[in-house]
Amino acid sequence: MSVREAIAQCPGGITYFNAGESGVMIYPLIENGRLLTKPAPSRALGQKEWEPLSDTFTFFLQHADGRAEIRDLRIAQNQIHPDDSKYLQPGTNGFSVPYILKQRKRMPPKNPPPGRTAQSGETLYTIGAPAALSAIGLTADGRVVRVALIGDIANPTNWERLGTEDDLVRYLLDFGVTDALFAGASGDVQSYDAQSQTLAVAAERPKSKDKRWVLKPGQTERGLTCIVKLVDTTHNSVIARSRLSGEATLAPHASAGVSI
Repeated sequence: MSVREAIAQCPGGITYFNAGESGVMIYPLIENGRLLTKPAPSRALGQKEWEPLSDTFTFFLQHADGRAEIRDLRIAQNQIHPDDSKYLQPGTNGFSVPYILKQRKRMPPKNPPPGRTAQSGETLYTIGAPAALSAIGLTADGRVVRVALIGDIANPTNWERLGTEDDLVRYLLDFGVTDALFAGASGDVQSYDAQSQTLAVAAERPKSKDKRWVLKPGQTERGLTCIVKLVDTTHNSVIARSRLSGEATLAPHASAGVSI
C-alpha cells in the first residue's frame, strides 16, 4: 500500500507515515486488540524458514479512548502472553519497532549479524549510514510526537547533508519526549501532511526548492508496509512545526490507527 492509497481508505488524518520495517521484518502488529504476525510460510527478509514468534517486543499502542503508550509485550508461539493480554482491548491498535529513547536515555539501534534476519530490538537500517531518519514517541504528559529528519534541519539549503541519529535524539528531547521508538530510515520516512497536502518522499528527495513534495499524479512513491494515520482525538488545534528538510508533528493525546 502507498501513502496515497492509505489516505483514500482512511481519510481524516493529520498525517500518514510508515511504521518502519515492520512489513519485511518479524515485527508484529496489533489490530483491534488482536496480535498480527506473519502467517506460515511467509518469511521475514533474510529469514531462512518461517517460525512462530517467541520474544518480548516493544509496541507503540493506541487505545480506543485515544490514549497512547509504549509498552513491552511478551509473545510466546505467536500468542500474547496471558499475563500481558490485559493491556489489549477491542479498539487497541499498534506496531512494534525498537527503542531509540527510553526514559530520556538514548538507546542505540542494533543491527543483526550478517546472514540473519532482524530480531526484537534490531533494525535493518545500517547504523551510522547517511539516510533520512524518523522516530515516534511520547512526552511525559502523554502527547504523541513524530520526528522525521530529511536533510539538514539547521541549513535546509545544504542538500548534501542528512540527519544523524544524534540529531534525531536531540530533536526528540527538544520536544519533551521521554520515550521513543525508531520508526525507520530512508524510504520508510515517507509521510503525507494533510494540512499542506504535501508528500515527503525522503528516499527520492528533490535537489532544488522548486521541486517540493506535492501529492500529485505521477509522483514517485515507495510502497510501504505498515502505514499509521495520526488523528487528533481532543478536537484541539494541533501544534505542528514544519521545515523544508524536516518535520515534527505534536498532537495532544493523538491516536495512531494502523492501516495494513
